[in-house]
Amino acid sequence: MFDMTNKYLSEYYPLNRGVGDSNLFRFFVEKNLSMLKQNANLTYILPSAIFQDDGSIILRTYILEKYKLNYFFSFENNLPVFKDVHRSYKFAIMQITNGKTEIIDSFFYKTNPEDLWNKNEYINYSLEYINKIAPHHKNLFEIRSKLDLEIIAKAYAKFQPLNAEYFDFRRELDMTNDKSIFHEIDKNGFVPLFEGKTIHQFNPNFSKGKYFLNPVEFDKHILSKEIGRLVADIFPQLPNEFENWGKERAVIKFIYDIDIKNLKKEEREKTIDKLKEFVKFDREFFRIGFRAIARDTDERTIISTILPKSIGCGNSIYSEIPKIYILNNQKVETLENSISKKLFLLAMFNSITFDFLARLIVQINVNKTYFTRLPIPQPTENEFAENKIYKKIIENTKRLLTYHNDYGFENIEKPKNQKAYDMLRIENDIFIAKLYEIKSDELEHILTTFKVLNKNSPEFIETLKSKFAN
Repeated sequence: MFDMTNKYLSEYYPLNRGVGDSNLFRFFVEKNLSMLKQNANLTYILPSAIFQDDGSIILRTYILEKYKLNYFFSFENNLPVFKDVHRSYKFAIMQITNGKTEIIDSFFYKTNPEDLWNKNEYINYSLEYINKIAPHHKNLFEIRSKLDLEIIAKAYAKFQPLNAEYFDFRRELDMTNDKSIFHEIDKNGFVPLFEGKTIHQFNPNFSKGKYFLNPVEFDKHILSKEIGRLVADIFPQLPNEFENWGKERAVIKFIYDIDIKNLKKEEREKTIDKLKEFVKFDREFFRIGFRAIARDTDERTIISTILPKSIGCGNSIYSEIPKIYILNNQKVETLENSISKKLFLLAMFNSITFDFLARLIVQINVNKTYFTRLPIPQPTENEFAENKIYKKIIENTKRLLTYHNDYGFENIEKPKNQKAYDMLRIENDIFIAKLYEIKSDELEHILTTFKVLNKNSPEFIETLKSKFAN
């Protein structure tokens, strides 16, 4: 039944093919587009995610390229407008007609439908602008003002979106599918399972986790997956003579001079298992981790830290892919992301400026694709060693981390109190804002969008503005 349903949807709803989730509003939009008469319009109230989430990329690209999107007005349900819908939910009103999209009337974060009749609130979003800053995702940034558009354009002109080859993330364990290896009682030698709630910015010890892992069970549980990663990394590095071989067969042949093609299943699996001698599990490395559950209306949206070694991660944390497997003659070795890269990017992710940009596209959850859509400096190792600003950001980040956990950094002075800690954060925020060429009035505007932070930490906000201006 499930396969029949997928086949039907794939055939009759091609704009929803392969999106991973089946939100019904997408199917309604696609069906009604096919019924749109020449002089008619399609006007919808629907989740604002249609112009934000990854699952709607194909559909919204089709709308922008084949039709005229007249307007897209987004609201928060704070009043509420819809009493039976959660107040944090975002919905939108959009209108589509036949024609060509050029300028889209828009606004975001409104709460009162009466704003629909106030044209002074409209922000003109051009298709040219969308193609420039979001050529692949075709998403609308949830902007509050024209100044937002200018800051976004400046950021994308300065830096490229994060390249997954430079730095990437993945999920390690699923809280449902992998629960068979979770233990509620900690025993000698067990390692903790971290969840999103366990961490905060620069802090891996924000709260205690609920579950623990037996390292032997943990290793056995993910070994085949890790061997698969090893094979995927090594195969492209093999001589051309192996290009038409299966990946596992080629890697085994090159390393052990054994052809598994004609081996019986048991012997073949035993031979492949030999690769575990080269396996390094992710928990053997320090890794950046970030919370998957966050909202653009929280005090901070991007919550990331350096995870300690010897832990596991549930699916509410995305953790860094800390290494790749490389060939050295016929031996497999690991090439780890440098600690400088980790520390610098951690500072960037936790900065006010990067968080501001993230909040313009994040809805309720954060996943790694948001990071690959946002502009960020991606220095080389030589630049880390030579650039004075980069070096200072890295040093400050070490001290911020040391305030919460011992990472074994040498010659690093731990902040003496919360005030000293906040000053380090402020210094990094200033350095990073200036990397993006943010001006004083632009930073003040950015800070006004962090309403909860302004309420909870007014002294931090005022000190940041004062120090930046000077």
